[in-house]
Amino acid sequence: MKLAAADADAFGERDESLVQTIPKTEFPPGVKVGGQLRGRTPDGRDQVFNVVKIKGDKVILDANHPWAGLNLSMTLKVLDVRAASADEVTHRHAHGDHGHHH
Repeated sequence: MKLAAADADAFGERDESLVQTIPKTEFPPGVKVGGQLRGRTPDGRDQVFNVVKIKGDKVILDANHPWAGLNLSMTLKVLDVRAASADEVTHRHAHGDHGHHH
């Protein structure tokens, strides 16, 4: 089975307002490209920022999901099919082999 998802249906559209350039002096020693930092947005929400580039004395952070804006394609093999349990129908999602965990 082949599935495809448009960027808006997967990890969202890229939002360039989520890319920030911050002076390197504002970071602890050892900040590296590929690292992640937790911070807060101006309205106080928790946010994960990915370090995408270090250019001289500047660090470029991106709060977009790394796959935001990308079209995704997957190839899957269905291994089993079963009828939904009454509990799954009520909750409107599958529960897996070990029951209800949310």
